[in-house]
Amino acid sequence: MAEAERQFDQLLHLSDAAALLRAHPEYRASESMIGAIRAVLRSAGYWDGEGGRSLQ
Repeated sequence: MAEAERQFDQLLHLSDAAALLRAHPEYRASESMIGAIRAVLRSAGYWDGEGGRSLQ
């Protein structure tokens, strides 16, 4: 019985954590961050600026 109670407590903790994550708004990266990431990918040859097609 103690094992069942322990597992139930774990389930409640997971449920609480999931509720906390659902309560936060969606994150959207700023345009400057997106531009910086694209510049790095472009300079490394991984992004051509047209929908992310690989250059390699």
